[in-house]
Amino acid sequence: VGYGGVNPSTILGKTFGMVVVVVGVLVIALPVTVIGSNFSVGFNKQEAERENAEKRELVDERRRLAEEAAAMRDSVSGSET
Repeated sequence: VGYGGVNPSTILGKTFGMVVVVVGVLVIALPVTVIGSNFSVGFNKQEAERENAEKRELVDERRRLAEEAAAMRDSVSGSET
């Protein structure tokens, strides 16, 4: 079937086999690092956007609570006079 039945016996054949193995590893490894790097950049950007959205929600909630507290204070002070 071709699973290791024939091996190179000359120095030239063994050298060629070694070069093919190294090139094969590089052909797979280089795109994986590029894809991984792009994934990391995209993931970090999305994570930062999510954190900013959470911070905006907290600020909006605090602002809403402050406005409610001010309205309550105004209604209490208005009803006392």
